[in-house]
Amino acid sequence: YLVTYIADLGATNSLPPFLHLLNKSRANFRTFLFRHSFLPHAPLIVACAGAATYLAATKFTDLPFPWLIPSLIFLETIRTFLRMLLHTTFLSKRVVLVELTIFVLYLAATWIPVLLQGGQVTLNNVFIPHFLDSIACVVAFIYLAHRYYRGLPSTALSLPTSLTKRLLSTKLFNYLLRVTRNMFTSNFLTPLFALRFGLAPAGTFYIASMMVNGLQAVV
Repeated sequence: YLVTYIADLGATNSLPPFLHLLNKSRANFRTFLFRHSFLPHAPLIVACAGAATYLAATKFTDLPFPWLIPSLIFLETIRTFLRMLLHTTFLSKRVVLVELTIFVLYLAATWIPVLLQGGQVTLNNVFIPHFLDSIACVVAFIYLAHRYYRGLPSTALSLPTSLTKRLLSTKLFNYLLRVTRNMFTSNFLTPLFALRFGLAPAGTFYIASMMVNGLQAVV
């Protein structure tokens, strides 16, 4: 998840200021998503996924299938971007319903074989359902985004010529602000603990951090 934030390069958190340009027409929506978002970021996502896979292979001996790591990074980066897009377009209820449903199915697929059939918890048993979870969520989000796109006016409107410069500066500042903050979250500190002290202390640290985050959310 830390890698997904790095690969995102500020694209997700730079969506809201440009919503008024996206929803003017289908052409604007399509151009913004593909020309200004997906195509420029795809090489970076692939590079970050490859680097993370190489780092994991050289630092850890117990790993899931190697293809799962880059696949999950690629899918989760797109999923985060689409989630923000749908929240920004006021489709939050559908987004939450989709993610909660898929998450419950993921938990069931992971734990029912262990609890009822006495199976073992392995990394592949955790990450293969997560991979399927990510695919299902991305497909559902693409469907919701396409429905929103079909409801936009079909009139041809051009994006401002200064959009590229504004978008780059917005992404840069959002990226610098958030990527440095993510260096002090469990997404970075848990792997660091795992490398320095082992998996069990890292798991304990992660559970503690989740409890703290839960208490903060309640407060």
